[in-house]
Amino acid sequence: MGAIVSAANCSVVGTGDGAYTVIKIGGIDGAFDASAVSLSAVAEDVLVRLKPIGGGPFVAGLTADPFGGNDGASIPRAFSVGSGLARPYESGTARSPIFPPDTYVWIRRSDGALDYLTGPTIEEAVARRIAGDAGAPLFFDSSIAATGGGFEVKFGAPADFAPPRRRRAPNRLTLGLGF
Repeated sequence: MGAIVSAANCSVVGTGDGAYTVIKIGGIDGAFDASAVSLSAVAEDVLVRLKPIGGGPFVAGLTADPFGGNDGASIPRAFSVGSGLARPYESGTARSPIFPPDTYVWIRRSDGALDYLTGPTIEEAVARRIAGDAGAPLFFDSSIAATGGGFEVKFGAPADFAPPRRRRAPNRLTLGLGF
């Protein structure tokens, strides 16, 4: 659902399953001056799934204003990820706990709360922090510091993350007659 585009100094490539690979390709190495954002907001329940690529730091999460700035401090609800560790990052302030990401980090908005989670699937993910949510429509937003660093991201409504339904093979009747 949530198409992701470069806002500054990023390469953004779709992976075919609704996810995108975002890599910093310009700007100053070490400066948080690269950003990718979603083109649309989600007004109801929302999920963001992130997987780090490379060791460089990034901040990525949810905002009501994706063009508020290219730095991580402009993203009100996010994860700060780097050097093999992740932590919740809210309105420019790092929060507890610090933990190694287990495959993916997730932000889920549901029932008036934002959950910061980690795990290979949303069903197996473990909550690391829970915060209140005002309920405004939210966009994906990010900021990347290291050239060549980035992440894989998928953003959208929870239904966008449901596994694809397998098609049932059509019934074929074979009579077994040979001539």
